[in-house]
Amino acid sequence: MKRGFLSAKVVVLAALTAVAGLCVASATGDRPHVTGDTSSPGTCTPWPECTYPPTVWHTIPAPTPTLTPTGTPAVTPAPTPTAIPKPNGDNLPFYGMDTVFAEDLPLVASLGAEVVAQKFSYSGTPMNWLDQLDEAQAHDLQVIAWLWPQGWQWDGTTWHIDHRARSFVQTVAGHPATFAVFALHEPYWQGCWGCGYTTYEQQLLYDAIKAIADVPIYSAVDSIAFWTAQGEETAFADGVCDYCGTWYHPFRTDGYKREEFLEQLYADLAVARERGPKSKIVWAMQAFAQDQGGFRMPTSAEMYDLAGEVYAAGVDGAMWHPWTFNSLYDDFLSNHPELYDTVRQVYEDHVLPRR
Repeated sequence: MKRGFLSAKVVVLAALTAVAGLCVASATGDRPHVTGDTSSPGTCTPWPECTYPPTVWHTIPAPTPTLTPTGTPAVTPAPTPTAIPKPNGDNLPFYGMDTVFAEDLPLVASLGAEVVAQKFSYSGTPMNWLDQLDEAQAHDLQVIAWLWPQGWQWDGTTWHIDHRARSFVQTVAGHPATFAVFALHEPYWQGCWGCGYTTYEQQLLYDAIKAIADVPIYSAVDSIAFWTAQGEETAFADGVCDYCGTWYHPFRTDGYKREEFLEQLYADLAVARERGPKSKIVWAMQAFAQDQGGFRMPTSAEMYDLAGEVYAAGVDGAMWHPWTFNSLYDDFLSNHPELYDTVRQVYEDHVLPRR
């Protein structure tokens, strides 16, 4: 692996550690999974308020089973297309937008988005969840549905999915606007080095959710080639996610890290195609600024260039990350109407011609 990529990875890991707080491995070699709230030392409030999704304190015992891989400003929206093709198996690659609130669905749809990622309240009811999906469907959008807080927890041996999470999966599985259920965010990382889930453990969660309902599963895996290179426990494989997100955020205060971005894009796709040929790979395209991490908003030309490279590489879908967000980011796409035409142009020039 080239030095530029490793250096970039170290910067990202260091930035996450600085935000999330240190997570210290136990002296016995077991890996403490740091979660919880700010009332406990070394913990952090949940993602996205922090930088990783907590559930409960737990310790992943070592060793784990050996994996055998199975190979918003007011603007005039652009004209809505006559028909936005549904991003199913016949209409890949798809085009999406991460973190979109209900009031922005018409605008996002007019810019070409076909899939949006949304949080669904854990305290909601099945009717609330269905109403949220109905609203997306009214704008010809499909949804990656993220129950938050999540209702599944790992106890070191087994995943426990509570009653409300089971109800959520069963409820959204049959709705035509459901694209996928969100399972895990950065599962190999989880706030500190060695604190994440192994591939085998992720496969157990995948199977547990599928046992509730046959719904597609999305996980924001991140850096597929990097984690595979760390060893068999974190090597990518099928049965982790149906749609698997990965990324490299190249728009930095010191320039556009185009070479590093392309290196990771093709490395992640190569590893994913070899080790998880049934999995569909989704690239998260940077559309945020974060002063602390040294990230800046892209220009129109940079967005168009990045998206063109992503779709030319053969991804199964891509999403701008994010449309809107909380204070973790200092800026994001919805604040920049001057970039909306570029978002639409990417759809017309790079997505539709590849159908």
